[in-house]
Amino acid sequence: MLIPTVLSTLKKLKKLNIILVVLSTNPYPPKEADISIKGRVKHFQLGDLFDEVHATREYHGSKGEFMLRILQERGIPKNKALMVGDSYKWDIKSALNVGIAGVLIETKYEKHPATKRIKRKINKMSELLNYI
Repeated sequence: MLIPTVLSTLKKLKKLNIILVVLSTNPYPPKEADISIKGRVKHFQLGDLFDEVHATREYHGSKGEFMLRILQERGIPKNKALMVGDSYKWDIKSALNVGIAGVLIETKYEKHPATKRIKRKINKMSELLNYI
């Protein structure tokens, strides 16, 4: 199931020529993990909205490493990037650790004590447009 307002928000971001990348932590071996995440993107018919789709490894620094590599390959400075995720530990903290800003999507599934200190958080995807 997609988070409410995700499709309309992604379409608006794409119209603004914002580069959109999926990074999803996955415990499977790399090849299987990539097939799994790309299958989900295809299932939800989101392939045309994303510029890149990657499964990251199951250790906390993996997403940060992917973010830095993608930014370097595309010639984008860190201050022009934004990690949007629903996990403080796997998404936001990974971004902050490498100097990239993050926005936490608060859900009923992940409650973390650190979320009280996070200034950038949203309850629905459409609120992300306030940070662009």
